Amino acid sequence: MRITIFGATGLQGKSLMGAWSDDAVTGFGSADGDIRNAERVSDLVRRSRPDGIVHLAAYTDVDGCEANRDLAFDVNCRGAVNVAQAARQYGAHLLFLSTDYVFDGTKTTPYATDDRRAARSVYGRSKADAEVQLSQILPDCCIVRTSWLFGAGGKCFPDTILKLAASRPQLEVVVAAERLLQPRRRLAARETEHEYRHGEPESLRALGNLQPGNCEHGR
Repeated sequence: MRITIFGATGLQGKSLMGAWSDDAVTGFGSADGDIRNAERVSDLVRRSRPDGIVHLAAYTDVDGCEANRDLAFDVNCRGAVNVAQAARQYGAHLLFLSTDYVFDGTKTTPYATDDRRAARSVYGRSKADAEVQLSQILPDCCIVRTSWLFGAGGKCFPDTILKLAASRPQLEVVVAAERLLQPRRRLAARETEHEYRHGEPESLRALGNLQPGNCEHGR
């Protein structure tokens, strides 16, 4: 099986590139092409001829998205649409990594896949809009929503805390109790690769909310 990964140089992408085995995997980062450029995305997909595409590339700086709304929607929504259109053009399955920020965070129990999207942030709205448009372009696409990702080799919450703790005698951190940290290697190895390497085409037609110890599927 041939797999193409967009966002291969990011935290999740690097882990997935290292964990995926037994398939022909091609990874593209921002240096290879801007996902906001539909023609470039189409060319990369044409050259790599994938059976499946994993789209991880995103503008994930939540505060940065608030200050740069147009950029957030260009990358997170328009870029994802470009990848989906290329996947449809060349007959590839698509897995899109989304976020729990598509919800408003007020629910006291775990979100179900069919809960109404109610994003409060620009980041969340850009990803929610992408989910809607991708489902229209590729009804068979697989959308995986996850919470915080962390691991070696990139900027993440635990890494930031460790750096601050090394230079300060005391830290004050506000963290919502319902948010769970998702180790990115577990997500990569157990979920993404398994879906593509062992799943039937029907199993790739899904919407899932993923959190440690639980993966709730819908659609």
